[in-house]
Amino acid sequence: MKLFYSKTNTSLINPCQNIIKSSTLNVMSPRFLLTIPVLLISISIWTLSSLENNLNWSNLSGWLSSRAIRQLFFSILAIAISFLLVYIFKIHKKIKAIFWFNLIAGFINLSVIILDLEIRGASRWLRLGIFSLQPSEIVKVGIVMWVSYLAAFRDLKKTSELIWFWSLPVFSFLTIWNPSFGQSDLGTALIVILPAVAIFMIHPAVSRWYKTIFVGVMALTIVFLSFSLVGYQKDRLGITNFILRSESWTPSSSDDINKVCNQTNLYNTCQAVSLVANNQLLGSLESYQSNRSLYLPERQTDFIFASISHYLGILGSFTVILLFAVLFIALARISASSSPYQFYLIVGGSLTLLAQVFANIGMNLGMLPVVGVPLPWLSYGGSHILGSFLLLFLMTYQEKSKFENG
Repeated sequence: MKLFYSKTNTSLINPCQNIIKSSTLNVMSPRFLLTIPVLLISISIWTLSSLENNLNWSNLSGWLSSRAIRQLFFSILAIAISFLLVYIFKIHKKIKAIFWFNLIAGFINLSVIILDLEIRGASRWLRLGIFSLQPSEIVKVGIVMWVSYLAAFRDLKKTSELIWFWSLPVFSFLTIWNPSFGQSDLGTALIVILPAVAIFMIHPAVSRWYKTIFVGVMALTIVFLSFSLVGYQKDRLGITNFILRSESWTPSSSDDINKVCNQTNLYNTCQAVSLVANNQLLGSLESYQSNRSLYLPERQTDFIFASISHYLGILGSFTVILLFAVLFIALARISASSSPYQFYLIVGGSLTLLAQVFANIGMNLGMLPVVGVPLPWLSYGGSHILGSFLLLFLMTYQEKSKFENG
């Protein structure tokens, strides 16, 4: 098929790029950007090691069972795989590679659903020997490449091309969210489809009529989802409303904590809010596991930000937010001089990471319901670290090579 570059695409991107170029922040080097996730991983390893205060470091089994050591191994492996796929095989520069990447990721995702494999009660994981893979993290990367390719190289004025554009995001959204396929993961499903929504809305070739219809469909979908929430999802929304409306409540004592937990029946969020609210400037070396009222399950994954707040304090929390802010500003700077395809990769990849940051920190602060979304490069686990590095390498790829359409 003939590649499609429209003048309309360029007319959209150039004004955006001119605005971004007005910024004086010169952080376009991929080497500079790589230091940001490295710093975040260092914070993660420090926090994970602090959580393992009872671990016996005097023998080999203690080292092998350490989450901090495993996190370091996951990170090194993720960097190597990402570099290999992006810079050596250049999977994002070949339509066949993008197709096969999404086919394999989709097959793995479906296999988890069909086999109904569970870890900690969630049907989202595939066991590979001693490792476990969360397919949705790889699906996110595939969708970003898919919609970016179609937006940059295909004519989205045609209805047939729009069908191709939405086919993969909608299928992935339904398989991840639909409760009949296993445990519903609405948070991840929304993040998976977000890049397609954003690129569709800003793409100049898509008519206003299609965009108007889409907004209407989205509004109806939100209403439908609100009525289709299951019990535990409604409870998670309940804790958010309760904390926001409780002007007199301050998590300063165990009685206050128990009161909120008993009224909402959501223990994790209560403890996370308490840890964040009661942290010190430089944190505390005392383990909060010694205080039963501040014990937090999943403190190494979903609630890693609360753990960072406890051990590294306000300064550590602010550092994490600052590093993410610098990362997204730097990516915007790169997009100012990028090709249309690279621009859409940055839009899709940045929104995917930003949504995860917003959702995870929001639920740790009690501002959003618990959705089980990892904090990029900080939560424990190899799947999301691999997905995050793949997105970063795709967004910062600067070699001038032609796209292979064959």
